[in-house]
Amino acid sequence: MKHDLDCLLQERGLDAALVAGAVHGNPAMYYMTNGAGLTSGFVLKKRDEEPLLLCWPMEREEAAASGLTVINLGRYDFVSILRETGDRLAATVKLYRRIFADLGVSGRVGFYGLADRGRAWVLLNTLDAQLEGVQVHGDFGVTPIDAARATKDPAEVEHIREMGRRTCAIVARTVEFLKSFRVQDEVLVQPDGAPLTVGRVHEEINRLLAEQRLEDPEGFIF
Repeated sequence: MKHDLDCLLQERGLDAALVAGAVHGNPAMYYMTNGAGLTSGFVLKKRDEEPLLLCWPMEREEAAASGLTVINLGRYDFVSILRETGDRLAATVKLYRRIFADLGVSGRVGFYGLADRGRAWVLLNTLDAQLEGVQVHGDFGVTPIDAARATKDPAEVEHIREMGRRTCAIVARTVEFLKSFRVQDEVLVQPDGAPLTVGRVHEEINRLLAEQRLEDPEGFIF
């Protein structure tokens, strides 16, 4: 549960955790943003403090839906930093330096979230070498975020139940969709007489998923 994060950080000797990257397909980021429909961003969790969500200006409304305190990354002016340095790695390090200085981040900081392994290796090693007063930490096994996700608080349980209700509604409407077609020679046929295809059923299921604001990144079998 999220309220266990402070204890989990304490157990690992961490002063803060930074979760970064895209939200879609990134379980740690999705969890920390409460499923907000962001493209990407950062969640900073300092020990014994509430988490902060850092996002780009165009996504501030989606960020607000997370329920977290939102910080506009535009205040750190990454474009000017990049123009000044002419190097994306150097500019990214300077961005982190500005963020950490502004938000009072120091000590042992755990980094989490999905990213290209080579790019992450270069960035984290550079941050560890160049950020004064910050020690970069990573976990090979169960991370604090993984451990927190393993148990659910009442709000999370209700969220899971709601997703189950929406999924059942989609299954029921899919059955009704199939029943709406007549049978001819043991085949479901469309109004024009053409057979109902698996592709057409997939289109309908995807439409129903969109109506319910659900995603199916792994795909489904029909």
